[in-house]
Amino acid sequence: MDKIEFKGNAETQKLARWMANLLNQRGFSFGIESEVVLGQDELADYLLGQGEGQDRVSLIAWIEQAVADNAQLFSRRDADCGVEYVAAKRKLVELFRPARPTPPIRSAAARPAAPPAAKEKPAAPEPAEAAPPAGEPPVTQQYQLAILQALHKLGGAGKTADVVEMIPTLMTLPKEHLGTYARGTEGKSEQPKYVKFVQSARGFLIQQGELISPNRGIWELTPAGEERLHQAGLAG
Repeated sequence: MDKIEFKGNAETQKLARWMANLLNQRGFSFGIESEVVLGQDELADYLLGQGEGQDRVSLIAWIEQAVADNAQLFSRRDADCGVEYVAAKRKLVELFRPARPTPPIRSAAARPAAPPAAKEKPAAPEPAEAAPPAGEPPVTQQYQLAILQALHKLGGAGKTADVVEMIPTLMTLPKEHLGTYARGTEGKSEQPKYVKFVQSARGFLIQQGELISPNRGIWELTPAGEERLHQAGLAG
C-alpha cells in the first residue's frame, strides 16, 4: 500500500490529521477490515468545543474541504442520522504504523573499538513540581470525571443525550458555561453551552483510552476509565 499523506493547505491537513486520529481512536477495537465512522454533527460539536471556530457553517465547509482533499483516506456518505465520514481501519492502521528503523550499515572491515568514554557525572535531578493546591480539580478534569461517573451510573455505557443530561447533577457548572447558544445553519435551534465542553472532554477521554464509542451516539466506559474513577473515589 502506498504511503498515505495528508493533502491540502496547512489548516486542511491539520483537520484531516485530527479526524484520522479520532477515527483511529474510535476503531482501535474493530477488525482490520472494518469501517470506522464519524458523524458530521458530532465532529463539528467537538471542534467547536475545542475552540476551533465560532461559525458552524464555515466550520462544516472546512471539514468538507478536508475530506474532499484527502479522498484517499476519507469518504463521505449521507445516512438517516445525517452526514457521516468513513475511513477503512486498514488505512488507519497503515497511517499510524510506526516507521521501521533503518538498520545500521556495517563496513566489510572490522574497526577497532573506540576506547570507552569517560563517565560523566549524572545531572542533578530537577526539583519536583509543586503539588497543585487542594480543592476542586480543573474544569476540564471535572467534565471528564463527570462523564465517566455518568457512564458508571448508567451501567458502563449510555446514549449521548443521557450522559449529557446527567452532567449538571454530577458537577458544578462554571457560570460562563450556563445558558444556551444558537446552532444549526440559521441558528434556529439552541443547545446548552456546557455541551460543547462535554464533547471536548469526551475527545480527551477517547485519546486517553478511558472511553470508546462502539456505535454512533453510544459512549462506553473502558477498564482504564473505571480505574480512574476508583482512584478518584467516584466509583461507588
